[in-house]
Amino acid sequence: MTVAESTSPPPPAPAKQWLSILFLAGMSCVGAGNVCLLIFLAVGAQRDYEDDDLLLLRLKMLAMPYVLQCTWRSFFVSDFIFQKTTTNSALNSVPLARALAALGETCFVVEIVAFYSSAAPASVDTTTLLASSVILLLNGIAQAASTWAFVTKDMRCFVVEAVCWLCIFVALAVWNSILCCCSTAGPAAQVQFFAASTLVFSGASIYVQMIYLPLTVTDLALNNKIFLLGNASSSFQKKLRYAMSFSWVTKDFALWYSDICWMAPSFTLGPLVAVFLAF
Repeated sequence: MTVAESTSPPPPAPAKQWLSILFLAGMSCVGAGNVCLLIFLAVGAQRDYEDDDLLLLRLKMLAMPYVLQCTWRSFFVSDFIFQKTTTNSALNSVPLARALAALGETCFVVEIVAFYSSAAPASVDTTTLLASSVILLLNGIAQAASTWAFVTKDMRCFVVEAVCWLCIFVALAVWNSILCCCSTAGPAAQVQFFAASTLVFSGASIYVQMIYLPLTVTDLALNNKIFLLGNASSSFQKKLRYAMSFSWVTKDFALWYSDICWMAPSFTLGPLVAVFLAF
């Protein structure tokens, strides 16, 4: 069994054409909205900054790669498991999308850690250091697992990535709840902000637990036997060659449905959070 054969899912019944058109139009709208956010970030980064405002400039610089990858992947939709794309353009390359995702998501996590570390009271320096270290380590594991899964098509690594993101959001929610409790003597607006952040990251945790993680587990259950029977016998070089060159061009909504369940909210809400933290 070849690598291509071992990773191609059974074809579902074709979706109605209008659903496919709606899917592409919807992702293009998400991309257009993110283009506006990119312009907003670029314009905001042009002004002169005082020394004590350099953190804002750094946050804007960190937000840009994440918003860019969400923009790019909204216009050029792709999938890392079966290497589906919506066009045969080189701009829709799956390896390019994986590289942009790794860079953008890492910058986003660093931006979040930098923002809350700078806002944390000095009384919780130990908690801040611990939370920052754990979150950055989890992101490193998530990116390594996702990249390895992209190359080898081992679905178990995608489950590891999803668990890492769940832990990241839980850690951020706990961290912000601690900041909220330790800031009660400060301005009310600061306490309210940390409380709101706790709710946002708690919501993100529920989203990953209820939507993204089950999708990866479903993929594992459906496809891991195929991986073990066929893909496991291929050499690493063959898997790498396949990952870097193969693409399965399709616009059929029936093949994209499960991907859209996590892409649409992630590529919409994530950039909004990144821009909000940078201003």
